[in-house]
Amino acid sequence: MAKSAFLSSGFLTIAFVSLLIVFIIHVTGFTLPIWTTVNLNVMISEYSLQSEYHIGLWQDSFCIHVYGKLACSTVPKHESTGIIKAVQILETFALTGLLVSVVLSFILIFIRQTGTLKLLNIAFVCSSGIFIIIGVIVYGLFCNGDTEETMSYVTSVLNTLNVSSNSMKLGTSFILSTIAGSLCLFLCTFLFIIEFRRNEVEAA
Repeated sequence: MAKSAFLSSGFLTIAFVSLLIVFIIHVTGFTLPIWTTVNLNVMISEYSLQSEYHIGLWQDSFCIHVYGKLACSTVPKHESTGIIKAVQILETFALTGLLVSVVLSFILIFIRQTGTLKLLNIAFVCSSGIFIIIGVIVYGLFCNGDTEETMSYVTSVLNTLNVSSNSMKLGTSFILSTIAGSLCLFLCTFLFIIEFRRNEVEAA
């Protein structure tokens, strides 16, 4: 049974706000080039400078500490491995699903409510969360399991510099995407399901 605008429950409104927060967090993690941070020593003449190389899904960035200041510049993606391409696809699917879900949620709150739209929305929210989680798991395994390959990639990009690695860690973008995926799958999906079942009980 269809309902008109502004008859949505509190659960639907809360779910929509939560979804918007997830969307913003995921877009930030998706675009920032800080999925992996590699701490480096750069040898220039007899001087050793501390620097950081940040690996992103779409571009990288290189930062170097000079006289107590951090100077950074973006670096075009030198090469995308099979793992990176897989994560790009998964996270893009997730972003698309979140965008569709935001539109559907807006329709459900302000225009029209039907059981079909609600089920479709739940499917998009759940699948988006799954795509994000799979993407960060795959990337996490790549980062921790293929350290030599990652360092080889960095040195190939900075081939004109004498660099050595100090340490490597998962970066801010990875953490943000993990948070977005968890919230999407376990909070937003739960809220949308609760709201759907609540309306089904009321209709019965």
